[in-house]
Amino acid sequence: MAAKKTVYLSKSASTLTVRKGEVQKLKTALVKVFSEYGRLKGQQRRFETALEDLCALTIKWTIPRRKLEVLHREFRGGR
Repeated sequence: MAAKKTVYLSKSASTLTVRKGEVQKLKTALVKVFSEYGRLKGQQRRFETALEDLCALTIKWTIPRRKLEVLHREFRGGR
């Protein structure tokens, strides 16, 4: 959607006034953006979980046991 210039209702007022319809359009657009953002973050979490599952399976096959133990310590925060 193309951006519109601000619609002034009063030239003499020091505050900016816009039409109620413009405000409603802005609110609708913001709701849509935040809704899509929430879906995107959920999809990202599901992807990361699936990737963790994949890594948990393949890490045993590709990294020698000694190095795997070091990685486990690093992932646990150095404990």
